[in-house]
Order: sequence, then structure tokens, then C-alpha cells
Amino acid sequence: MPTGSFKDRGARVMLSLLCEQDVGAVLEDSSGGGGAAVAGYAAAGGMTVSILAPHPPPRR
Repeated sequence: MPTGSFKDRGARVMLSLLCEQDVGAVLEDSSGGGGAAVAGYAAAGGMTVSILAPHPPPRR
């Protein structure tokens, strides 16, 4: 688990397939570990990556 996320394995499979298909950019929505995994493997594959995360609720 190079990124520390349990979602590394799925991200690696998905991004390996996208690299084989010459996809150069990835857009992911995540609230945590999935975004870390996708960002790490996309960067390792030389892809451009954007991660969208939800805005946290206001503190009370």
C-alpha cells in the first residue's frame, strides 16, 4: 500500500488500464483514501490528475 490507502490495488488496476489506452488525464471525486491512491498511481504513470473533495461542514 504505497499511498497508505486500502484502495491502492483497485486504483492501480484502473490506472494501468487507462495508461494502456493512452488516457493522459484523470478526474476523481473522493473524500480521502481513494483520492490519495488515484493521485499516487496517476502521477507514477505520468498522467495529469485532478481530485475533487467535498467541502467540510462548518464547525460549531
